[in-house]
Amino acid sequence: TDATSGVASLTSNPASGSTFPIGTTTVTATATDTAGNSGTATFTVTVRDTTPPALTVPGPITKEATASLTPVALGAATATDLVDGSVAVSNNAPAAGFAVGTTIVTWTATDSRGNTATGTQSVTVKDTTAPAIGSVSDVTVGATSPSGAIVSFARPTATDLVDPAPAVTTNPASGSLFPVGSTTVSVTATDASGNQATKSFTVTVLSAAQQTSVLLTTVSSAFPQASGLLQNALNSLTTGQTGASCNQMSAFINQVQAQSGKKLTVAQANQLIASASQIRAASGCP
Repeated sequence: TDATSGVASLTSNPASGSTFPIGTTTVTATATDTAGNSGTATFTVTVRDTTPPALTVPGPITKEATASLTPVALGAATATDLVDGSVAVSNNAPAAGFAVGTTIVTWTATDSRGNTATGTQSVTVKDTTAPAIGSVSDVTVGATSPSGAIVSFARPTATDLVDPAPAVTTNPASGSLFPVGSTTVSVTATDASGNQATKSFTVTVLSAAQQTSVLLTTVSSAFPQASGLLQNALNSLTTGQTGASCNQMSAFINQVQAQSGKKLTVAQANQLIASASQIRAASGCP
């Protein structure tokens, strides 16, 4: 107002309704009376940006493990801001891959004023793949007593996509007493996630009669003079005459010892005696 001329005209710069930038802007107001006299005053308009970007993150992911750390494609996250427009988005996903289990990935978008928006995405890696058991081979041994034989074998190996050392067990275990005949050995491999694989092989323990038949084949070509004694021993075993078989086998051992270094090399004789002695043990000879 003006004391003499009445109401003055009033203008402002920038004008009301203008677009003001972020930050503080000084507005100058000018009042002019009808006589052309003017006065000014100032005030400030402050525009602040406290609104974080609008962030959209991908949905949860579930994937089967392919290694101890599994690569996972997370998808794309986007962020837009009222002031900056499109805003870059980052995340804290492990660069080496994801371990078995659930990992929470945090996505972050920050505008030029430092306003930050965050969102999360769950990544679940499952391990449902069983280990792979290596090759197994059947085992055949001769009985060393009427009860059978203690048989030792190498524990089979196993590999797994995730677990570097899956546990491997056998039933019966290596070093067990196996009876005469065929026994199935079950192999089980278990990884850290509890996945299991199984395989089997056969341990065959030859009876005294079966071992005698094998030895007879060898002797028929290497030392035919003693074949008759072995044939008699085999016949006795077949008919259940264990005592007679034991006597025939002792006579065979004596005959082989007599020809050691003569018709038989020392190595040949020792091998035949070892085989015959094992047959006596398998028969329960005294």
